[in-house]
Amino acid sequence: MNGRLLAVAILGLVAFLFVVWVVKDRIVTGAMEPGAKTRLRVALIFIAVAGWLFWLDRQT
Repeated sequence: MNGRLLAVAILGLVAFLFVVWVVKDRIVTGAMEPGAKTRLRVALIFIAVAGWLFWLDRQT
């Protein structure tokens, strides 16, 4: 596994954990906790960067 695919895997895992964290808080408290939207935005950025790195890896 090369470095880019490892970065994609790590970013994807971190993004998944951010989303799970938000969903868990939503289920436990029944409301969006402060900072939940920020965590979702960070997860979206991580997913975008991971997708871009994966695309770059497939181009070369």
